[in-house]
Amino acid sequence: MLIGEGDLSQDLGFPRQYEHPVVASAIDEILGICKEHNVVCGHPHVDSKNVEALLAKGFRWLMAVPTYSFAGLEKGLKASGRS
Repeated sequence: MLIGEGDLSQDLGFPRQYEHPVVASAIDEILGICKEHNVVCGHPHVDSKNVEALLAKGFRWLMAVPTYSFAGLEKGLKASGRS
């Protein structure tokens, strides 16, 4: 089960306000139902700032934010004398 925070917050009348008490309560309720039925519950916005809190809450499927790297471009620019 993946909680779509964007859709949920929109439906609850608080678009993209994930920390709003109404939205946070709904997320906790969904997570609780998943735990009660041993259903893996996922969180789609995981980063180094929230990963420990999400694990402590009981989320078991974490979708980490991708990290972008331009290392290849930077190396190529340097090798071509264009850095």
